[in-house]
Amino acid sequence: MITPAFELSQDGQFLTLVVRVPYTRTSEFDLFMDGTDLKFYAKPYFLRLTLPGRIVEDGRETATFDIDKGLFTLRVPKASPGDHFEGLQMLTSLLAPKGSRSAGPLVEDISVGEDCPSSVSSEAELASLQKYGFGNQRAGVFARLQEELGDVIDFSPDHYLSDLFEDHVVQGLLEFSPWWTTLSPSPEAVCFTDAEKDQLRRFTNRSYLLDKASRRAAWLGLVESPWTIRKLSGTLCWLETCSSLQEVLVMFGRRVLCYPLYRHFDLVTAAIGDVVHILQSGKACVLKSLLDVHRVFRQNDPAYILNDLYITDYCIWTQRVE
Repeated sequence: MITPAFELSQDGQFLTLVVRVPYTRTSEFDLFMDGTDLKFYAKPYFLRLTLPGRIVEDGRETATFDIDKGLFTLRVPKASPGDHFEGLQMLTSLLAPKGSRSAGPLVEDISVGEDCPSSVSSEAELASLQKYGFGNQRAGVFARLQEELGDVIDFSPDHYLSDLFEDHVVQGLLEFSPWWTTLSPSPEAVCFTDAEKDQLRRFTNRSYLLDKASRRAAWLGLVESPWTIRKLSGTLCWLETCSSLQEVLVMFGRRVLCYPLYRHFDLVTAAIGDVVHILQSGKACVLKSLLDVHRVFRQNDPAYILNDLYITDYCIWTQRVE
């Protein structure tokens, strides 16, 4: 079955679902609604959504199909008029089956206890104990990707600090206003492009079982990575795991002053200010930034590996985390 392109919107009384199903016939449509569960079928398309609020069938619901555009539009009443359904832009999380709230860890936990040897007996065992990736849930990935390892975490000692006083180019960069600086306070202010919505639909929804330390590491990795991308991120470039916000900021600041084409402390403070603005604007803004990172990495060899290790999971986790 194919998951069709879809969009959700709302007003105080109704939820509206628009599904793109070209080359289908109205006689093949099948629709099921029950509380927060909504299913739509039109061969070869199948869509199942778990909604963030309850809907009802009370005779006011309407459905239309524009055969020329291939658009099916459903308008259905909310069970409690005036309710605001949160997270309608988080398309991946809406695709979760009802009741799906847990999933196994990405790798098997390895611990040293009474039944385990106190020393590591082989290089393979040592590699398996070194965790990295989202929430420190991965191990042994680069044992299979030795040729790509050097490109992903490339390090050159030849970089040097730029001349702080020849900063006219830097000043021009500091005057640039990115898209998130113009957002309104509304939670619906962030708009996803069609390409970004397609990215969200392609992700496989999952839950994450993170202990307190791993959850903290995930948050700190998110603070570091949205807009710095790879080279300025110790997490992405050197698989570092941070334990405090201060550690994140210090590591990021040092990398800004060493690696990029323009190296200036004002760029450090500007970038940190941008990250604060993104986080304060809500998870839709964070998700949009992560999708941009995911797109860039997907088109770059070998940076695509970082999507598998970090960015894809961040895109999914961000939609679900409270």
